[in-house]
Amino acid sequence: MPDWSSFKQKYVIEPDDLPNPHGPNVVVIESIDSEEYTDIKSKEVRTRHNLYLAGWDKPLRLNNTRVDIIKMLFGPSTEQAIGGKIALLVGMSNAYGETRPVITIHAYSPHQDAEPAPVPDRCATRSNMRLAQAREYGVPFAPPQKRLAGGAGAAAPITPAHAGTPGVAPAGDKKLGFETAAEICLLLRERNRDWAWLKKHMESGGMAALVAAELPPECPHALRSPAWAILKDLPLVNNIQDRDAAKHELINRWRPTLAQEAAKVAAEDDDIPF
Repeated sequence: MPDWSSFKQKYVIEPDDLPNPHGPNVVVIESIDSEEYTDIKSKEVRTRHNLYLAGWDKPLRLNNTRVDIIKMLFGPSTEQAIGGKIALLVGMSNAYGETRPVITIHAYSPHQDAEPAPVPDRCATRSNMRLAQAREYGVPFAPPQKRLAGGAGAAAPITPAHAGTPGVAPAGDKKLGFETAAEICLLLRERNRDWAWLKKHMESGGMAALVAAELPPECPHALRSPAWAILKDLPLVNNIQDRDAAKHELINRWRPTLAQEAAKVAAEDDDIPF
C-alpha cells in the first residue's frame, strides 16, 4: 500500500520529492513565472514567484536566497537561466524554534553536461508539451514503483550507503591527474586554503565522493568544475613566485606514494596461488 504522504495535495516541490536526499540533485530550469494569491489572514492580494523545472509537475517556490543564488550562477537576466542546470540539496532550517528539512540551491553550478536527476513518477508533469521539452533537455524519468501490502515490493529507502549523486558522480574512471590536481592545490594556496579545506567543503555539500581518494590526483575529474566554482570568487592573498616549480614540487611529492601503492598491489597479486 502507498504511504500516507502520497495522499497529500502538494503545490510545490518538497524535500521528500528529491530522488537523492543525501546529495546533489541536478535539475534543468524550464521557466519562471509569477502568480497572485489572496492571503488568508490579511485578505491582501500578494504575488509569489515560481521556478519550473523540466519534467517536474510542481514548481520550486522562489525566495530571496534562491533568487540571489540563481542570479550569481547565470547573471542578472532570467532568460540566461532558462535551460541552465542547478543542483538541489536537502538542508535543515530552524525557524520559530522548529527545525525542518528544506530544499536549498547549491552555490556552485554543476557541469552543464551533467545528467539531470531522474524525476520520480509521482512528481512528473503530465503535460505532453512539457514532457517533450523535458526530453529535449535530456531529463530522465524514474519508472513507477509498485508498492504491495506488507512492504513486499516496496521501494527501498535511499540511505547514504547506496545513495547516488546524479549528475555529480564521477563519469567513468577518468582521474583528476597530476597537472590538474597540482593547479587546484596552487589555486588553494593563493587563497590561503589547503586541500583539507576543499575536502571538508565538498563533504559538507554532499559531494564526498569527489574527494574520497587518498591523494588529489586520484580524485575523479568531475571535481574540477565544482572546485573552480568554489575558489574563483575567493580573494587572492598569496603570490606564488615560481608557479612551475611549485607545481613540480607537488607532483614529485605525490609520485612516490602512488608508486608505492602500485607496488603493494602487485605484491598482493603475487600472493594469489593461481
